[in-house]
Amino acid sequence: MDLVARENEILRLLNIVSKSGIDFIVVGGYAVSAHAKHRFSVDCDLVAKASDLRSLGVLLEKEGFDKRIENDKFDDTYGGRFIRYVKKINELPVSIDLLINSLVCRQTGGSWSYDYVSANSVDAYVPGIQESVRAKIPTKELLMAFKLHSGRRPDVRDVVMLGEEADWKAVLDHMNRGSPKELKSNLKRFIESLEDKRLIDSLKGEFTLHGDVGPRIRRSTEQVQKILDELDEKTEHESSSPRNRGKRPKVIASGGFNSELPSWL
Repeated sequence: MDLVARENEILRLLNIVSKSGIDFIVVGGYAVSAHAKHRFSVDCDLVAKASDLRSLGVLLEKEGFDKRIENDKFDDTYGGRFIRYVKKINELPVSIDLLINSLVCRQTGGSWSYDYVSANSVDAYVPGIQESVRAKIPTKELLMAFKLHSGRRPDVRDVVMLGEEADWKAVLDHMNRGSPKELKSNLKRFIESLEDKRLIDSLKGEFTLHGDVGPRIRRSTEQVQKILDELDEKTEHESSSPRNRGKRPKVIASGGFNSELPSWL
């Protein structure tokens, strides 16, 4: 029951912030639960505007959360900032991570501004075992782009769950930012993780799935491979262009694979 109590505290807090009128977007595991299938998480990631930072801090502290980590200038592109607030529930922690002004991937340098995330978000019910709350979350495709950039093991499971009926072309459009080289390297590791036989039990355990999940994993593997192939083709074309021959590859800050391409926190 400790997990349920901690989850309830996060959903309670989200409801309070929502009623306060402060703008925020839920990303990470809670957004995955809203789009796919419930999974437990005892930390919640919120993208928020710098202009709301003081109000958010006051509200969180009023609700018993203490500031633990603050990282200034996390995102050179958008001047992003990361702050973690923590509260104990039955002596165990729950945390709220505030991503101020942007969401950033440390591995690839990919960055999405608050305005970009907000423009590509929807209102949805964020479910828990006992409670739920209505909040703004990224579209399925943008959330997948975050996770394909990040490439951690939980991200691999999440992409498999989110990938069903997703618009993979839109995923690619959202991914077009950061270092193409690092992004492609991440995607190769991502495919290796998708092909790891241990993923089947891991996926079933995390999302309490039954039956054969192999076809779902294979479909995701095929789509991620297509994205990698397309990125390879684009970078090869750009490097062979007379205008770009001999130049070092660009790190793309924002919009198309010569316009925009975060581990994210």
